[in-house]
Amino acid sequence: MYVKAAPGMKCRDPDLKDLLPDEGRDVPDTDYWQRRLRDGDVVPAEPPAAASEPAPVPEQAALTAPVAPKAEKAAKPDTATSTS
Repeated sequence: MYVKAAPGMKCRDPDLKDLLPDEGRDVPDTDYWQRRLRDGDVVPAEPPAAASEPAPVPEQAALTAPVAPKAEKAAKPDTATSTS
């Protein structure tokens, strides 16, 4: 649930150990927050609106970098020599 401090009030978030920001915060629906609502310490609030325009998606070509072909491993020289 999304809540913010009632006008003129400050309310501590016991999970994050800080004060609720002025714009409010999404908090768990627990007995603690239900008591804060009932006592008038916080009020229900609307979460901030999401960005009206989604972020641009880069083109597919920009997402995939060209991969250089792997160099072939050189064959190990034959180190066995005939001693006979």
